[in-house]
Amino acid sequence: ILYELGSDGTISCSNYEIFLTRDCLAYSKVKPAVNQIDSLVKFCQKHGICVTAHAPLGGAEENSELFGSVSCLDDPVLKEIDNPLHGKDN
Repeated sequence: ILYELGSDGTISCSNYEIFLTRDCLAYSKVKPAVNQIDSLVKFCQKHGICVTAHAPLGGAEENSELFGSVSCLDDPVLKEIDNPLHGKDN
């Protein structure tokens, strides 16, 4: 209802597994912009399972259909850290 009233441009979900996300996509008029997975991460940690991101640092370029043209590798701070002279006295 809030989305339809124009109060926010997005909706979010929390701890949706694949089947819930599919249901949301099938029945909702609005696609979620975010799926917060805090409890899933905590569950995996409790059971010794490592949770990783789908796209590693800089992986957005290979997944432009998901992330658009944004690349964290264009960030000036990361470029400076990548500079071979970073942190060295000349």
